[in-house]
Amino acid sequence: MLSPPIRPRTGWIAALVVALATGLLAAVAPAGAGPDRRTAQEAQAPRPNVVVVLLDDMRADQLRFMPRTRALIGAHGTTYTRAMSPHPLCCPARASLVTGQYTQNHGVKSNFPPSGGFPALRRPGNTIGRWLARDGYRTGWIGKYLNEYRNEHGRQRGWHTWQPLVRNLYTYKDPVFYGDARPTPGYVTSILRRRTDRFLSARSKRPFFLVAGHVAPHGTLRGGRWVPPVAAAPYTNAYRKLRPSSFRKPSYAERAIDDLPRDLRVKKPSRRYLRGYARGSARALRSADDAVASVVRRLKRTGELANTYVVVTSDNGFLLGEHRIVDKDVLFDEALDVPLLVRGPGIPAGATDATPVTLVDLVASILDWTDVRPGRRIDGVPLDDTGGRDTILIQTGAQTRPTALMNGGWGYRGVTTARYLYARRAGHPHQGLLFDRARDPYQLRNRYGDRGYRAVQRELARRTAALGQCAGAAGCNRSFGAVPEPTADASTGSLVVEPALATFASRAAYPDPALTSAPVGDPSLVRTGRGTVLVATGTLVPRARWDKGRGWRWTRPALRRLPSWARAGGVWAADIARVGKGWRLYYSAPVAGLGKHGRCIGVAVAPSAYARFRPGGKRPLVCPPRAKTPDALDQVPGGTGLPKRGIIDPSLFVDDGRPHLLYKTDGIPSSIRLLPLNGRGTAPAKGTRSRELLRSDGVIENPVVLRYGDDYVLLTSEGDYSRCTYRETWRRSSSLTDWSGAVRHPLLSRRSTDGLCGPGGADVLETPDRTTLWFHGWVREGTTRPPKPPFWFGHRGPRARRVLYGAVLRMVDGEPVVGRWLG
Repeated sequence: MLSPPIRPRTGWIAALVVALATGLLAAVAPAGAGPDRRTAQEAQAPRPNVVVVLLDDMRADQLRFMPRTRALIGAHGTTYTRAMSPHPLCCPARASLVTGQYTQNHGVKSNFPPSGGFPALRRPGNTIGRWLARDGYRTGWIGKYLNEYRNEHGRQRGWHTWQPLVRNLYTYKDPVFYGDARPTPGYVTSILRRRTDRFLSARSKRPFFLVAGHVAPHGTLRGGRWVPPVAAAPYTNAYRKLRPSSFRKPSYAERAIDDLPRDLRVKKPSRRYLRGYARGSARALRSADDAVASVVRRLKRTGELANTYVVVTSDNGFLLGEHRIVDKDVLFDEALDVPLLVRGPGIPAGATDATPVTLVDLVASILDWTDVRPGRRIDGVPLDDTGGRDTILIQTGAQTRPTALMNGGWGYRGVTTARYLYARRAGHPHQGLLFDRARDPYQLRNRYGDRGYRAVQRELARRTAALGQCAGAAGCNRSFGAVPEPTADASTGSLVVEPALATFASRAAYPDPALTSAPVGDPSLVRTGRGTVLVATGTLVPRARWDKGRGWRWTRPALRRLPSWARAGGVWAADIARVGKGWRLYYSAPVAGLGKHGRCIGVAVAPSAYARFRPGGKRPLVCPPRAKTPDALDQVPGGTGLPKRGIIDPSLFVDDGRPHLLYKTDGIPSSIRLLPLNGRGTAPAKGTRSRELLRSDGVIENPVVLRYGDDYVLLTSEGDYSRCTYRETWRRSSSLTDWSGAVRHPLLSRRSTDGLCGPGGADVLETPDRTTLWFHGWVREGTTRPPKPPFWFGHRGPRARRVLYGAVLRMVDGEPVVGRWLG
């Protein structure tokens, strides 16, 4: 069973918003209800910088050899544990990173002509560097670019600093950069680090975008053959006893390979060679780790760290003997999986995200962070807005000139889902790959052509045909629904059902709002014996009621007056709930001493949800000690590293009859805290204080807790509430007070809702027949149509206001799943 209804309220200022005009807020307020949204600060923040540290052939599990990166980027940002390179080879992957497109659209299918290398890139002057430079950014590319790029190809358009490697890339020593007549003496990673530092130290009023393309941990080319990577002097003797992680896998030096296509059947590799390769890679990565630390140190010295997105990733993964292969450009998980760490404004700190994302999505994210329009049709979606996508296109190119000419340059083309990996070999319709990760996590048994998997294979082939021709975000990021189950003809084994995806059923357009007669921000809903009551952000808490046969209608504001400790202003994010035999209204009221928008939480009481609530007591329920109010019943401890701001977003949760109050500490970083309450819900429980549950370097707000069996599900809103990228997420934990290991998952976003702008501030309403989810989103003033990005309320785009949306909410295997719309 779910717990009694628990409510969230939208927190206010997002990572990239520093200004919203107060007059604009009044312009969109409902008559007699005050502003529909909370006021924001008055000066616009500077545009963010972006630094991408791009590694070469780094496996996802090799992140352990970069301790400084994990400490400086991972601990202060988000690690994406299911990031992948959809075309796992150097040049096609890098082409995707400069275009934001899949291979069929940018044209680079391999590392060498006729179907690959830099000459195959379509419109080479139309890349992300040019798009950002055109929009006022100082841009730079330092290090490895696309394979086969030479001096004769000329300086590429849009890059103010253009220093790609053109010779001696894989010797690790004395590289030659574009335009240089002679090599630059030294170890390549150290040289790239110094050049990167010079770029970051340059004085300029413009924001910057930089890609540092490292060679590590790619193999070394010596005498026409590949040998282990070369280490820098400090690390030549490191990891002398390291064993490759592949040695511990059942897929290492796989015995039975007759079920694989002929071109994937190779001889077993030398264990000695693999040990040397793994150790060389680890040593090379330590130098790259130093380069990442140097980036962070330089940004800190220049004062730009807080306003810079730092990304660490690789162009593809690498197999170290799995399935006997020592290579990339094959469609096994070890080649597809790449590390991806991101820190920056609004990125949750110390978080892990298991959402499947790709390098193509990274480009869409950079454009989203910088608010820049692309010069191409982008195939990816932002990392935090993948919505209900359940299938990702994967592919490789032909390895030889004859096959490139015969098969259009393709090697394998297929798709991956949470459960299956499928690919068909180009020109060989009876050869391909089909792995069932639920039964076979190490991909030891190829099910391609298996009679029991015929329906599965047909469905995945259909998806490959659809995505293989896709262009643009809408066509390349789709939810196809469930894959058929294997039949009884398949060999027995323990099947794991593919996880339910938080996605809406397919629709042709965005849904209609449930309530539009007045603005609704930060909705909180509760069921009564007579109907449903809603409260929202505004003057004295605007209130509406829903009755069968009459629908929604606005009534008197819920709060009779502001408490004595508050100053004049709008009330934010109220939460209405029944506690015992009475009703409680938790709200965020403005106070003195915390800046223009500082607020503290109070509680008001009433005998009915329809009555006027009276503020209780002469002190706030929760407030920082620096506020100019009587001491609050609970105070956030000082010295916690949080900004000196207010307390907002109260949300009541009743666990086994004991009430708890969740709330948000405002500002950046932000946090979610939990306060046990007494049985009446009016004061802290005896002998208790609030404790921190989560903290984010960006904005995390609107906490709502659901109970499912022995577990808890926490809903939160994240991002800038005044933009279309605002979204709702969820986490699951077995403990109400420990969320340290909980993984964040998407629930609502612009993409998953077919175009709603800024869906968030969600609340859950439980009735005997169903559970529903209610949330707000932006619409253009006078219409029910959402504005389109780059909308930014009060700054860019049309006049707009927030309205109420509803949907059915189901719990499937402990995961919240959003169902049909409620109009």
